Amino acid sequence: MEVNLTIKERLTKANQAHLLAYWSELNNEQQQILLHDINEIDFDRVTKAYNSIKKELLSDTTNSNKEIKEECIDDIMEPVPDTVTGSINETSKEQLERYRQRGLKAIAEGSVCVLLLAGGQGTRLGVDYPKGMYDVGLPSKKTLYQIQGERIRRLEQLANEEFQTTTSIIPWFIMTSEHTQEQTEKYLHTNNYFGLNPNNIILFEQHLLPALDFQGKILLDDKYKLTKAADGNGGLYRALTTNKILNEME
Repeated sequence: MEVNLTIKERLTKANQAHLLAYWSELNNEQQQILLHDINEIDFDRVTKAYNSIKKELLSDTTNSNKEIKEECIDDIMEPVPDTVTGSINETSKEQLERYRQRGLKAIAEGSVCVLLLAGGQGTRLGVDYPKGMYDVGLPSKKTLYQIQGERIRRLEQLANEEFQTTTSIIPWFIMTSEHTQEQTEKYLHTNNYFGLNPNNIILFEQHLLPALDFQGKILLDDKYKLTKAADGNGGLYRALTTNKILNEME
């Protein structure tokens, strides 16, 4: 199959023509996979992100630039005003109880959800599965997923008890990625969703960005597959929109 001229022009303009280097060696299915990945890329966004990071890294190579940068950050960063902060140790029992009642009431009214960012694998922990499945060394051997799931279930129970209802629900929105979605789904199912109603657990994937080398070239994981990585915590907002999660929350 011949490559569409428009695609060739896009790649050449973006300085990514090397992505087609093995085209003649691919079978039809592999060619389709590669074309799909290429068509998914916003090359302008990738180039802009690369140039921004490159500029930042280069600016850190001289002490003078680094000092200027730190001064600018110090000018911007200020302590959080006392009027919007608080401490349990400095709050009366009566006020804490009012906070508790307000929170449980919001849960009973269906006004609370939990949003968990779980798109990363535990590579820095030495494992190849989601961090939420990692044994953090607690005596109970509970994972982060289990701890959060059981806490959600307990809060639902407390709201039901406090307001004499059985309908308190805290939807659990979990942002996964291509690397963690399947494992997370299987883990939750195997553990019976930690007692939660699976209909109230909504998994959605964050987007992936192509990985670049130091010259800004997109890396190939295979002759027909681009190397990709999750687009970070900042990708949450795009994922909420494109997966229509905001509509679900409403």
